[in-house]
Amino acid sequence: MSLGQLIVGLIKGFETINAVTRITYIALMMVVCLVHFLENKQLKKVVRFSPYGCVKMMLAAGMEPARWTSDTTIAVLISFGYIIVLAGIGIKKF
Repeated sequence: MSLGQLIVGLIKGFETINAVTRITYIALMMVVCLVHFLENKQLKKVVRFSPYGCVKMMLAAGMEPARWTSDTTIAVLISFGYIIVLAGIGIKKF
């Protein structure tokens, strides 16, 4: 949601906003999906805590509370950071 606010704040044309939002979300999902095939552990960790990776971890832990780990807690905190930073920039530029 805050990523969408950032895009709306930075881009003025509604047709451009629609296109950029779709491309951004598809790109985020593709990066997260493709990184599973790589052996680079550092890159996997970075993608794991990307906006899509955090949501994926939180949804998995929410469906099965026994899977809640410290990484999930970190993902929640990072998500709050994404919300504050991205929404703040988007609101400021809007």
